[in-house]
Amino acid sequence: MKEGKQFFKLDGPIGRKKYLMTIVFLSVYSFVACIVLGLFHAFVTVNKYNLILFVILWAIFLIPVITVTWVNYTKRLWDLLGDKANAIFYATAIWIANIATTFIPVVKYIWGAISLIISVILLLKKGKLVAQNKVRKNAE
Repeated sequence: MKEGKQFFKLDGPIGRKKYLMTIVFLSVYSFVACIVLGLFHAFVTVNKYNLILFVILWAIFLIPVITVTWVNYTKRLWDLLGDKANAIFYATAIWIANIATTFIPVVKYIWGAISLIISVILLLKKGKLVAQNKVRKNAE
């Protein structure tokens, strides 16, 4: 099985290094997008005439971030679990829990800690599929 290479596609599991690189890329992208959108908000006042423009700009920023984050979680879980279907299920459950718990005041802090623990596990735990493929390639 080949390691996943594309950001927006479930083309294979990813190892810890690729997972971390994607997180760094998303962080830089988010930082730059927030600066651009913040400057835009600072110089242009939101009113009923340009509200649609602001919504479109935020959607252009948020949709790729949400998609790549979900795909990144799924690919990493795929490597850890060894099964694509379970990885999709658990990544979707984590994603839904992240969204749902933001609306519950006390639970959002507890889930924030759980989500951080999950991210650390995804980053530190050695996977099954990507490591095996690298061993096979080195043996050949």
